[in-house]
Amino acid sequence: MNIFNSSQGNKQMRTIIIKSLFVITLGFSAWNFALAGSTNTALKEISLLSEQGNQAAALEKVNTYLNANPKDAEALFMKGVILVE
Repeated sequence: MNIFNSSQGNKQMRTIIIKSLFVITLGFSAWNFALAGSTNTALKEISLLSEQGNQAAALEKVNTYLNANPKDAEALFMKGVILVE
Protein backbone atom coordinates (compact mmCIF):
# COMPACT_ATOMS: atom_id res chain seq x y z
CA MET A 1 0.00 0.00 0.00
CA ASN A 2 1.32 3.42 -0.95
CA ILE A 3 0.79 5.91 1.88
CA PHE A 4 0.87 8.86 -0.51
CA ASN A 5 -2.33 7.75 -2.25
CA SER A 6 -4.53 7.46 0.80
CA SER A 7 -6.05 10.26 2.82
CA GLN A 8 -4.85 8.60 6.01
CA GLY A 9 -1.32 8.49 4.61
CA ASN A 10 -1.52 12.17 3.69
CA LYS A 11 -2.68 12.98 7.20
CA GLN A 12 0.22 11.01 8.69
CA MET A 13 2.68 12.74 6.38
CA ARG A 14 1.33 16.18 7.34
CA THR A 15 1.61 15.26 11.00
CA ILE A 16 5.22 14.17 10.55
CA ILE A 17 6.09 17.36 8.67
CA ILE A 18 4.41 19.59 11.25
CA LYS A 19 6.18 17.83 14.12
CA SER A 20 9.51 18.07 12.31
CA LEU A 21 9.06 21.79 11.65
CA PHE A 22 8.14 22.33 15.30
CA VAL A 23 11.29 20.55 16.49
CA ILE A 24 13.47 22.49 14.05
CA THR A 25 11.90 25.81 15.08
CA LEU A 26 12.32 24.97 18.75
CA GLY A 27 15.97 24.11 18.15
CA PHE A 28 16.66 27.39 16.37
CA SER A 29 14.88 29.31 19.12
CA ALA A 30 16.97 27.66 21.82
CA TRP A 31 20.17 28.32 19.87
CA ASN A 32 19.29 32.00 19.37
CA PHE A 33 18.36 32.33 23.03
CA ALA A 34 21.73 30.88 24.06
CA LEU A 35 23.58 33.24 21.75
CA ALA A 36 21.56 36.23 22.88
CA GLY A 37 22.35 35.51 26.50
CA SER A 38 26.09 35.51 25.90
CA THR A 39 26.11 38.66 23.77
CA ASN A 40 23.79 40.57 26.09
CA THR A 41 26.39 40.34 28.84
CA ALA A 42 28.98 42.10 26.69
CA LEU A 43 26.51 44.74 25.52
CA LYS A 44 25.28 45.34 29.07
CA GLU A 45 28.85 45.91 30.20
CA ILE A 46 29.40 48.39 27.36
CA SER A 47 26.17 50.18 28.21
CA LEU A 48 27.13 50.37 31.89
CA LEU A 49 30.52 51.89 31.05
CA SER A 50 28.84 54.49 28.87
CA GLU A 51 26.26 55.33 31.55
CA GLN A 52 29.07 55.80 34.07
CA GLY A 53 30.65 58.37 31.74
CA ASN A 54 33.56 56.15 30.72
CA GLN A 55 33.11 56.67 26.97
CA ALA A 56 36.71 55.75 26.09
CA ALA A 57 36.46 52.30 27.70
CA ALA A 58 32.96 51.77 26.29
CA LEU A 59 34.14 52.68 22.79
CA GLU A 60 37.13 50.34 23.07
CA LYS A 61 34.91 47.44 24.19
CA VAL A 62 32.23 48.08 21.56
CA ASN A 63 34.92 48.17 18.84
CA THR A 64 36.31 44.85 20.08
CA TYR A 65 32.81 43.40 20.13
CA LEU A 66 32.07 44.69 16.62
CA ASN A 67 35.26 43.11 15.27
CA ALA A 68 33.79 39.74 16.25
CA ASN A 69 30.16 40.67 15.40
CA PRO A 70 30.28 43.26 12.59
CA LYS A 71 26.58 43.02 11.72
CA ASP A 72 25.17 43.32 15.24
CA ALA A 73 22.67 46.17 14.90
CA GLU A 74 22.41 46.81 18.63
CA ALA A 75 26.18 47.14 19.01
CA LEU A 76 26.38 49.43 15.97
CA PHE A 77 23.67 51.62 17.50
CA MET A 78 25.49 51.68 20.84
CA LYS A 79 28.68 52.77 19.11
CA GLY A 80 26.82 55.65 17.50
CA VAL A 81 25.39 56.71 20.85
CA ILE A 82 28.82 56.52 22.50
CA LEU A 83 30.38 58.62 19.74
CA VAL A 84 27.67 61.29 20.05
CA GLU A 85 28.09 61.55 23.83
